[in-house]
Amino acid sequence: MSSDVRRLLKKQKLERQNSSRISHPFAKYDDTGRLICIVCKSPVKNENVWQAHLGSNHHKENIEKLKALKQQKRPAAEPAQTEPQQKRVRFEDIELSDEEEDEKEEEDHLPADFFDQNATEEPMDEDIVEDGVEDNAKEMDVKPNTIPAGFFDDPEREAKAQAAAQEQAKLQLEKELNEFQEAMLEVATESQQQDEEDDELLYAGRNEDIFREQALLDARVQRLKQMRETGNVTREERQDEGLERDEQLRKDLKKSLQYSLSKKKVQVTQNNTLESIPADQQGSFSSFLKTLASFTGDLSALTCPSFLLAPISLLEYSSFWADQPGLLKEVGKSDNPEERFYAAVKWFISALNGSFSSRVPKGEWEKKPFNPILGEQFHCEWEDKTRIVCEQVSHHPPVSGFYVENKEAGVVVTGHDGQKTRFSGTQMLVDQIGYCTLKLTQRDETYLFTLPSVSVNGIWYAAPYVELYGTSFIHSTSGYFASIEYTTKGWISGEVHHFKATITHETLATPTIIEGQWTGKSTLTKDKKTQDFLDLTTMERPQQIVKPIDEQGELESRRVWRKVSEALRAGDYATASAEKSAIENQQRALRKERQEANQTWTPRYFKSVKGEEIYGDLREKIISKADSKFLDTMGEGGWMYTA
Repeated sequence: MSSDVRRLLKKQKLERQNSSRISHPFAKYDDTGRLICIVCKSPVKNENVWQAHLGSNHHKENIEKLKALKQQKRPAAEPAQTEPQQKRVRFEDIELSDEEEDEKEEEDHLPADFFDQNATEEPMDEDIVEDGVEDNAKEMDVKPNTIPAGFFDDPEREAKAQAAAQEQAKLQLEKELNEFQEAMLEVATESQQQDEEDDELLYAGRNEDIFREQALLDARVQRLKQMRETGNVTREERQDEGLERDEQLRKDLKKSLQYSLSKKKVQVTQNNTLESIPADQQGSFSSFLKTLASFTGDLSALTCPSFLLAPISLLEYSSFWADQPGLLKEVGKSDNPEERFYAAVKWFISALNGSFSSRVPKGEWEKKPFNPILGEQFHCEWEDKTRIVCEQVSHHPPVSGFYVENKEAGVVVTGHDGQKTRFSGTQMLVDQIGYCTLKLTQRDETYLFTLPSVSVNGIWYAAPYVELYGTSFIHSTSGYFASIEYTTKGWISGEVHHFKATITHETLATPTIIEGQWTGKSTLTKDKKTQDFLDLTTMERPQQIVKPIDEQGELESRRVWRKVSEALRAGDYATASAEKSAIENQQRALRKERQEANQTWTPRYFKSVKGEEIYGDLREKIISKADSKFLDTMGEGGWMYTA
């Protein structure tokens, strides 16, 4: 197609050139298309200055020379004639017979004394020149815009004329270039669209292969772990049994394109009990995996099979920021800012554990919570007088605002979080959008916390689990700064749920290192001395105090999702799906009514503000110290608690 475009552009260029060609007795074009004056025997830059050339002194002088040369040649070359000579006709304008051509050749013989002349100019057809001069004189008399005689004797005026001609040629060239670029852009766009379609097909096929291989490997690893922990079989028996089960697993994978593994109840949960995909959910799960294999956008809009749903709203997850309210109260107790910072790190690690690990009941796997409706609320408190208020402040994109306080301890936590999900390889990746701040009201001290990213693995065999990855940061107004890196166990070494926090301050000779598992034990190393830092395995989760559902408001989470949660706990997935769809359809209708009435919805407990009003300059300080590891998921705004 590109060759057709070039051919078309070349044709258009030739047509424009032919339309502007000069038709004049003195004008001639050589093989390269260059305009030449046959009188002056010199090229003319372009057609726009042809008339100016005809009026130049140099051209007129050459014409006078030719006239004088003609007068000198006539007495010797032409015999006296008694009859008036007819005007000669140009040779190329008529067709002659063979006899006439012979006569013509004889007449065109040069006179005997031609080379005796001392003329320095090349001989020309005097009649043609004379006729051209007369015609040229007539044209010059008729055209009013002819450049006056002696024009080119003025260098400045000549330079201006040449500059104008060059500018016009430049504009024409730019026009042709733009036309060519537009044509090539069209070709490139069509090619890119075709490449994207091919890549999408390739991506889907590659993901199916990855699913197949990963499901096989993970299932075998889980079986080996189970058999080694029970210790009831020998090494050889374990190998034979593993091979036998792997062969059966391959057969099952061939029967199910999306690897639901429903024929064999092979998935091991966290407490090593076997679970299976419900029979009425197998088709839904297969369709879900098929969609994941080819989906490239934000996954929040996808419909998840009911058996993978948790009977809880995502908004309620915000309450896990106070999963250990006792640690939150401890942050402001010490008079030493360094110790307060370490206490803030302890509380933050406990909040991560509550949000992504300890909230999952033992013997169960990770499940997807409900997407909160706009304006949904959750209220709870603890025995130590810590309380939290959560509200869904936005639905597109989904954002939850939360506010935690303990007035006696002088501790206030404000923040918001959202999720942007995507699928990569065999795992779901979640970027947490937002941040939180911790303020010590009795010490006028503020801490800013950014959020790590989340990966959800094990989806392809219906047993998801969560890992954290990336880097998060903590910065306080006291000047202490922490960079926390999250890693997981590799194929050979390492441990799951691993983190390493590097703490710096101008008063610290060397960085303090806090390292361990954000789900278990960790240590603190300062000045080459290591001590225990935190052990979450020995800490009980305090019970939340929440009003009975019948006493809750219509927008409170547990009342909104009551019927869906009850159906999920009873294993009635059909009813759960129906009730969930009814709630979502109702919300769509309400959103449409607001749009038609041109109404703007406003939150009950929060208002949108600029980020600086909440955390001051702490964000800029984090960016300056993050060494290009800062993933800006904070945004420049925030949600401030107003009630």
